[in-house]
Amino acid sequence: MLLFILGLFFIENISRKKAQYHSPVKGGIKEKKKIKLNFSKGSLAFGFCFLVFLVSFLFPVLQMLYWTIIFPKNLFDLNTFQLFINTIYLVFLSSVVLVIFSFISNYGNRVTKSKFLNYLTTFSITGYAIPGVILAVAFITFIAWFDNTFIKAFEFNSIKRVFIGSIFGLVIVYFIRFYSLAYNGLKTGYERINRSIDESSYLLGYSKIKTFLGIHVPYLKNSVFLIGILITIEVIKELPITLILRPFNFETFATTAYIFASQDLLEAAAVPSLFLILIASTFILITSKFILKD
Repeated sequence: MLLFILGLFFIENISRKKAQYHSPVKGGIKEKKKIKLNFSKGSLAFGFCFLVFLVSFLFPVLQMLYWTIIFPKNLFDLNTFQLFINTIYLVFLSSVVLVIFSFISNYGNRVTKSKFLNYLTTFSITGYAIPGVILAVAFITFIAWFDNTFIKAFEFNSIKRVFIGSIFGLVIVYFIRFYSLAYNGLKTGYERINRSIDESSYLLGYSKIKTFLGIHVPYLKNSVFLIGILITIEVIKELPITLILRPFNFETFATTAYIFASQDLLEAAAVPSLFLILIASTFILITSKFILKD
């Protein structure tokens, strides 16, 4: 599956090799007129959209709200504050690490124009195509093999506890899984910056670092904001990786909902699930507003 996805990435890169996402000349884009539907067509469009909304969101949310109302004890017994802090903690660490490394790789590709670096980054974003449970098990297997082969051979202290069952190991696997979101988000922003802007900056005496900090970062701040929201949505609902690699007694809304559901306590699982939906929906609405505004 990884090789198949990697092949698709290379085909996609080749297909838009000469594509440009910035306007070479000044001038606006001609605005397209909206199509006004008559009553019958409008009713069909509304009915279809509402049916999708009803089946995929409204009905399950109403069902979970019903369970929460008739069993309020499940809400009061849940340590909501601690679960929220744990979830946001993982989101913050993952977002910072992903954004920093995405800036480094994108800016490196832009400055060096190295084909090898471009192929390397293309390969590095294929982790998003691998199921989370496979990544978590592969990570544990690799750390165990490395520890037994090299660490114990030289009689060093075991590194398993550093990477397995720790926040550090959890963030590493999050990085592998969601690096594609951060990298492609910044890459899209960079493709809108004409390279002549960089050349003009160098002619005016700006160094590469000053160009990056003074021009690229301010221009890409909206892209960073959008990337942070997408990473947040992915991390808060990520279950297999968190469930396998989390520290002992460290729970999030996703793992708590899974534990209740695995014990056939669906009414109790509804409460953390509702919090997940509330947080994710808030960020999705912010993202939608941001995209429409942009």
